[in-house]
Amino acid sequence: MNGPPSRELTRQERAAIRKLVTDLCANHDNQDRLCLPLDCPCYMLHKWWTGSFCRYFQEAVLPVETVFSGYKEIRSGDASMDRLLRNGNPFRFQMDGEASLEDPFRVYDSTGLFIGIYRFSEEKRMFYPVKIFLS
Repeated sequence: MNGPPSRELTRQERAAIRKLVTDLCANHDNQDRLCLPLDCPCYMLHKWWTGSFCRYFQEAVLPVETVFSGYKEIRSGDASMDRLLRNGNPFRFQMDGEASLEDPFRVYDSTGLFIGIYRFSEEKRMFYPVKIFLS
Protein backbone atom coordinates (compact mmCIF):
# COMPACT_ATOMS: atom_id res chain seq x y z
CA MET A 1 0.00 0.00 0.00
CA ASN A 2 1.39 3.42 -0.96
CA GLY A 3 1.03 6.57 1.09
CA PRO A 4 0.33 7.03 4.75
CA PRO A 5 -2.09 4.61 6.40
CA SER A 6 -5.73 5.61 6.67
CA ARG A 7 -6.66 7.34 9.90
CA GLU A 8 -9.75 8.81 11.50
CA LEU A 9 -10.29 12.51 10.78
CA THR A 10 -10.21 14.82 13.78
CA ARG A 11 -13.28 16.81 14.78
CA GLN A 12 -11.64 19.97 13.40
CA GLU A 13 -10.85 18.31 10.06
CA ARG A 14 -14.44 17.07 9.69
CA ALA A 15 -15.76 20.54 10.53
CA ALA A 16 -13.41 22.12 7.98
CA ILE A 17 -14.57 19.69 5.28
CA ARG A 18 -18.25 20.38 6.08
CA LYS A 19 -17.64 24.14 5.92
CA LEU A 20 -15.81 23.89 2.59
CA VAL A 21 -18.57 21.74 1.08
CA THR A 22 -21.46 23.91 2.25
CA ASP A 23 -19.72 27.22 1.48
CA LEU A 24 -17.69 26.53 -1.68
CA CYS A 25 -18.82 23.41 -3.52
CA ALA A 26 -20.83 24.34 -6.61
CA ASN A 27 -22.25 20.81 -6.78
CA HIS A 28 -23.74 20.95 -3.27
CA ASP A 29 -27.42 21.93 -2.87
CA ASN A 30 -27.68 23.48 0.60
CA GLN A 31 -31.46 23.27 0.66
CA ASP A 32 -31.73 19.53 0.00
CA ARG A 33 -28.15 18.72 1.16
CA LEU A 34 -27.56 16.74 -2.04
CA CYS A 35 -24.74 16.35 -4.51
CA LEU A 36 -26.44 17.67 -7.64
CA PRO A 37 -24.59 15.54 -10.26
CA LEU A 38 -25.13 12.34 -8.28
CA ASP A 39 -28.60 13.24 -6.92
CA CYS A 40 -27.74 11.73 -3.55
CA PRO A 41 -26.43 12.97 -0.19
CA CYS A 42 -22.91 14.35 -0.36
CA TYR A 43 -20.60 11.73 1.12
CA MET A 44 -18.03 14.40 1.98
CA LEU A 45 -20.38 15.65 4.71
CA HIS A 46 -20.23 12.27 6.45
CA LYS A 47 -16.55 11.47 5.92
CA TRP A 48 -14.78 10.08 9.02
CA TRP A 49 -11.54 8.64 7.57
CA THR A 50 -8.70 9.90 5.40
CA GLY A 51 -8.52 8.47 1.92
CA SER A 52 -10.35 9.29 -1.26
CA PHE A 53 -12.17 12.57 -1.70
CA CYS A 54 -14.91 13.51 -4.14
CA ARG A 55 -13.05 14.37 -7.37
CA TYR A 56 -14.74 17.76 -7.78
CA PHE A 57 -14.09 18.61 -4.13
CA GLN A 58 -10.43 17.65 -4.45
CA GLU A 59 -9.81 19.47 -7.75
CA ALA A 60 -11.99 22.57 -7.44
CA VAL A 61 -12.70 23.21 -3.78
CA LEU A 62 -9.72 22.02 -1.80
CA PRO A 63 -6.20 23.27 -2.40
CA VAL A 64 -4.26 20.06 -1.92
CA GLU A 65 -1.82 21.23 0.71
CA THR A 66 -4.63 22.15 3.12
CA VAL A 67 -5.37 18.44 3.46
CA PHE A 68 -1.95 18.12 5.08
CA SER A 69 -2.08 21.27 7.23
CA GLY A 70 -1.49 19.17 10.35
CA TYR A 71 1.95 18.14 9.08
CA LYS A 72 5.04 20.20 9.86
CA GLU A 73 6.46 22.33 7.07
CA ILE A 74 9.87 22.41 5.41
CA ARG A 75 10.80 25.21 2.98
CA SER A 76 13.71 25.06 0.58
CA GLY A 77 16.37 27.66 1.12
CA ASP A 78 17.91 27.82 -2.35
CA ALA A 79 17.70 26.93 -6.04
CA SER A 80 19.90 23.82 -5.76
CA MET A 81 17.51 22.28 -3.24
CA ASP A 82 14.56 23.38 -5.44
CA ARG A 83 15.97 21.28 -8.31
CA LEU A 84 16.20 18.22 -6.04
CA LEU A 85 12.63 18.70 -4.84
CA ARG A 86 11.09 19.23 -8.29
CA ASN A 87 12.67 15.99 -9.46
CA GLY A 88 11.34 14.02 -6.47
CA ASN A 89 14.78 13.37 -5.02
CA PRO A 90 15.57 12.79 -1.34
CA PHE A 91 17.32 15.61 0.50
CA ARG A 92 19.09 16.47 3.74
CA PHE A 93 17.70 19.26 5.89
CA GLN A 94 18.70 20.55 9.33
CA MET A 95 15.59 20.79 11.49
CA ASP A 96 15.20 23.62 14.01
CA GLY A 97 13.89 22.89 17.48
CA GLU A 98 12.26 19.72 18.74
CA ALA A 99 10.55 18.44 15.59
CA SER A 100 9.40 14.82 15.62
CA LEU A 101 10.99 13.13 12.63
CA GLU A 102 8.48 10.26 12.71
CA ASP A 103 5.68 12.38 11.25
CA PRO A 104 5.34 13.29 7.56
CA PHE A 105 6.32 16.78 6.41
CA ARG A 106 4.83 19.19 3.85
CA VAL A 107 7.66 20.38 1.60
CA TYR A 108 7.72 23.67 -0.34
CA ASP A 109 10.31 25.09 -2.72
CA SER A 110 11.93 28.50 -2.14
CA THR A 111 9.08 30.27 -4.01
CA GLY A 112 6.42 28.72 -1.75
CA LEU A 113 5.19 26.14 -4.29
CA PHE A 114 3.86 23.01 -2.58
CA ILE A 115 6.00 20.07 -3.71
CA GLY A 116 4.66 17.13 -1.74
CA ILE A 117 4.81 14.97 1.36
CA TYR A 118 8.12 13.59 2.62
CA ARG A 119 9.16 11.27 5.45
CA PHE A 120 12.47 11.13 7.26
CA SER A 121 14.58 7.97 6.99
CA GLU A 122 16.49 7.49 10.23
CA GLU A 123 18.74 4.91 8.54
CA LYS A 124 19.92 7.24 5.75
CA ARG A 125 19.35 10.50 7.65
CA MET A 126 17.47 11.99 4.67
CA PHE A 127 13.94 13.03 3.75
CA TYR A 128 12.30 10.83 1.09
CA PRO A 129 9.18 11.60 -0.96
CA VAL A 130 5.93 9.83 -0.08
CA LYS A 131 3.79 11.69 -2.63
CA ILE A 132 4.73 14.45 -5.08
CA PHE A 133 1.96 16.84 -6.15
CA LEU A 134 3.66 18.83 -8.91
CA SER A 135 1.85 18.76 -12.23
